Amino acid sequence: MAGNGVADKGGPFGTTEPIPCGAMGQPVRVVDSQVLSSMRTVRFEIDRSLTGQGHESYDTPGAATGRPPDELARRLFETELVSSVHIFSNLITVTLRDEPADLGSDNDDRIARPSDALATLTHAIEGLFIHYRTGVTPTPV
Repeated sequence: MAGNGVADKGGPFGTTEPIPCGAMGQPVRVVDSQVLSSMRTVRFEIDRSLTGQGHESYDTPGAATGRPPDELARRLFETELVSSVHIFSNLITVTLRDEPADLGSDNDDRIARPSDALATLTHAIEGLFIHYRTGVTPTPV
């Protein structure tokens, strides 16, 4: 800091260059996941409660408005694999779409199988509380 209260241009805070950093936040750990007998329903158990003792159900992405369970539902709908989401405490129940997402003919078979959707959905869940990712410059304040 210079004597006039202005930051020196020599340090990382005195420049407009992005400050390199790794991912910041705490990943959600998926403790267990399983495809239920309906073969269109997948249940995830995670290492923390998202809703306390409340139940949250989402049938459309528009129902998700901003709280952590809402944001998670929005991210799950973004995968285009999901038709509904139910969250109760640390249990997330996802109903998969009857038809696979239109992502090209080479992906249709892969997406139609619930067991293969687990990796995509698990990734969306685990990244819920990661706020800054490697290689992404945060928006200036």
